[in-house]
Amino acid sequence: YFFCMIHWTKWALELRSVWKEVLLWCGAGLFLFGVGQALDRTIFPYIVPLHGSDFDLWTIFFTEVLYYAGLGIFLLLVFWRVFKNPSHHSKLVPALYALITAGISVSVLKFVFHIPRPYINTDLVPLVLDTTYSFPSSHVAVVFALLIPLWRLSKYIGIVWGLFSLALGSIQVYQLVHYPSDIAMG
Repeated sequence: YFFCMIHWTKWALELRSVWKEVLLWCGAGLFLFGVGQALDRTIFPYIVPLHGSDFDLWTIFFTEVLYYAGLGIFLLLVFWRVFKNPSHHSKLVPALYALITAGISVSVLKFVFHIPRPYINTDLVPLVLDTTYSFPSSHVAVVFALLIPLWRLSKYIGIVWGLFSLALGSIQVYQLVHYPSDIAMG
């Protein structure tokens, strides 16, 4: 009985810490969404004059090539680690579940909210054309879904991936394909 109670208590404490983490990330997301809503109408006049440089080409490479190459390498790494391990387990499998969950959630939210991209309602000319809805950003949702599992795997990988995620979100706004609130909720 005593050992059963210790095990149950340990499980309850772990569950409590998971709920704390979930509430922390939800609170941070809601705060950032509010900041994004405030920036949605005011930021684009400051971004448009910056267009027309070599930086534009680099941002397109970042979102259209590097992003997909990074996801492909991640998927190959997960499958390689799972099949290499004799017990077919890997610490990267939760990250794969997070990736799939983020993709499904974003698809559902885009279908529910139907928020058009910034360049559709205005005379803005985007760097990359996209025909899907804007809210939330699928690029950002996917990379941030991988952030926590990669952080738990290695703090160094988590920091590098976090910087990559922030850069990707900023670039999506720079390319005029997302509002800041889309990035915050992604």
